[in-house]
Amino acid sequence: MCSSDLTVTGNTATTGGGGIVTTGGSTLVLAGATAVVANTSGGGIWNEGTVRMGGRSVIAENTRNGSGGGVYNATSATLRMAGQSRIMGNSATTGGGGGVYASPSSSVVMTGSAAITGNAAPEGGGLRLLGATLAMDRSARVSGNTATNGMGGGILASEGAITVDGDARITGNRAELSDGGGIATNGPVTLAGAAVIAGNLAKNGGGVVVGEEGTITMSGGSLIRRNTATVMAGGLYAAMEGATMGVTCGTNVRANTAPLYADCYVYPPGG
Repeated sequence: MCSSDLTVTGNTATTGGGGIVTTGGSTLVLAGATAVVANTSGGGIWNEGTVRMGGRSVIAENTRNGSGGGVYNATSATLRMAGQSRIMGNSATTGGGGGVYASPSSSVVMTGSAAITGNAAPEGGGLRLLGATLAMDRSARVSGNTATNGMGGGILASEGAITVDGDARITGNRAELSDGGGIATNGPVTLAGAAVIAGNLAKNGGGVVVGEEGTITMSGGSLIRRNTATVMAGGLYAAMEGATMGVTCGTNVRANTAPLYADCYVYPPGG
């Protein structure tokens, strides 16, 4: 199904998909200025197939009484964002993923100038990934999202891989009561090209928190800079041993702020 300049608004569902539900094997294309806006209880889209967003399409101001205020990606589903598409201003009242919740084996791909911005949830304000993957490149953005109570202002991930490449940015996200303003994960994170994580805020790990089973790899001109932690590790908090590759505190992790360990903290020491 392809929609262009269509508005889906003001609908309510008691479970998932306040605006739209896609079933397994189906593809929904949101093109032009299509908007899925202000749907309640079930969120914007419940996706069991593939959703492709392009043009200036927007999923905005939807709410879900659960996870995935904007989009709920079911197991093995795919969400692809391109052009100037936006997932913005959505909220999940419980659980995670104000913008997007991604279930095991599902994937989120952001390219062009696509953005997930201004969303809120108790954890994973922008995205909550549970065994799912996120790939960002070109000028994609995850910005201005808030975890109101838990970890991951921008992104909270369990096990799934996160790749940030090109000129992609994770900026201005907040987890004031917990850890990982930009990213909190126990999976692999790869920063490459000119990717930047900047201007995020949390108690610990203002930019990135990597848990005991996680890894972080930095290459090219990628940077973690100008993030803030109110307790420790303004840039990177890495709670594991031997799993930081290409990370040089004070060089590609720099100009961050915290009362303790302004740029990096790796535990145990020597990791």
